[in-house]
Amino acid sequence: PGGTGEVVFTTGHVLDVRTDGPPLTTDGRGGFRADEAGRWRLVTLPPLSVDARPAWDDAAGDLAPALALPPDLDPRVAELAAAVAGEGTPAEQLERIRAHLHGRYVYTRTPRDVGDEAPLTTFLFETRAGHCEYFATARAVLGRARGIPTRVVNGYVGGTPAADGWREGRGRDAHAW
Repeated sequence: PGGTGEVVFTTGHVLDVRTDGPPLTTDGRGGFRADEAGRWRLVTLPPLSVDARPAWDDAAGDLAPALALPPDLDPRVAELAAAVAGEGTPAEQLERIRAHLHGRYVYTRTPRDVGDEAPLTTFLFETRAGHCEYFATARAVLGRARGIPTRVVNGYVGGTPAADGWREGRGRDAHAW
């Protein structure tokens, strides 16, 4: 990564973090942030399934942030979520939402909603074209509309292998899930 305040994404439970520079800070819910430029190595266990209780769901069970929806959310979003997700486990519903989005929407790096007051609604019901943040946000909001706790994570995928065993993440490696 280059600048400050960049989020470092990893799937699974982090076992070890090593850096060659400033330490990473954590948000208390499994997120890491690079406050200064540097390189890092994260060793993780594989992620849990969506039916498992999230690691950040503490003993108080506060899932409110992962279920929150905007008060002015277009009612068509909840209708679409119900129609697409159907019934079943959270994993089954989220898979149907994923399949719907990937089967009927187009990926583009240049969405046509500049200045739009409701880009998610425009994505879902008009343009049906957007980049990874649109797909990730749509899946999360549609899941939340079904009562499934979700969150969007921005970070890096892949990276360029370096001779010393590190991977270097750059802007082109940024992604949203």
